[in-house]
Amino acid sequence: MNLDYVLFGLILCGAGLAGACFRSEYVLLRELRATERRRERLMRELHLDRLSAQGGDRRTATQTAVMNPAQLAIDEVARPEDA
Repeated sequence: MNLDYVLFGLILCGAGLAGACFRSEYVLLRELRATERRRERLMRELHLDRLSAQGGDRRTATQTAVMNPAQLAIDEVARPEDA
């Protein structure tokens, strides 16, 4: 057996191990991102539930802020709830 074949085999094994390592890191990163998105979605739902628990008027005001922020500012000046 020639030393060149041994070195070539080591290079191929190293490339295979590096590819496996990159793949495992990519899969882990994908799982972490999915978990983070799931957590953000749950936090958003909890926030909306809390707003709806405070009263239906408050949730309507929040939805209005998305559609028309100028009208929300006028409404808040007219009836400050948090003050």
